[in-house]
Amino acid sequence: MAFKFHGIPDDKSIMPGSSIALIGVVPQGAFHEELGGWSGAAQFFDAKNIGSCSYGVMNVKASGTSALLAIEDVVYDVNNKATIILAEGNEKSGFIYKVEWYDNDNFHELECANMKYSANIKNAVVELAKNIDTL
Repeated sequence: MAFKFHGIPDDKSIMPGSSIALIGVVPQGAFHEELGGWSGAAQFFDAKNIGSCSYGVMNVKASGTSALLAIEDVVYDVNNKATIILAEGNEKSGFIYKVEWYDNDNFHELECANMKYSANIKNAVVELAKNIDTL
């Protein structure tokens, strides 16, 4: 990795009172010879009571990217960082709960899939993002 990647731990510390089952981790972005690694990573896991999830992080320096956010979509729900929260889908194909948050070093994306829509699931995904951000 071209940056220090803090993956999600396989224990109850990230979701007190619940569990996470890790599936795998893959690099994302581009490989940078001069920085000695990939510019991003994605980790896949199942989160009890939430669904199947992926957490991706893209390092700003390694990827050479920046974000342009629509101010009307931005909230500061993940530890006072610029955050975009989205829940979309339907009862036939299921729902995606997505939280993106941005800091000076990394762009973060948490997506969880579940066959049902619930405000409780949406709130749990936001809480999970807050916990991941503290790693």
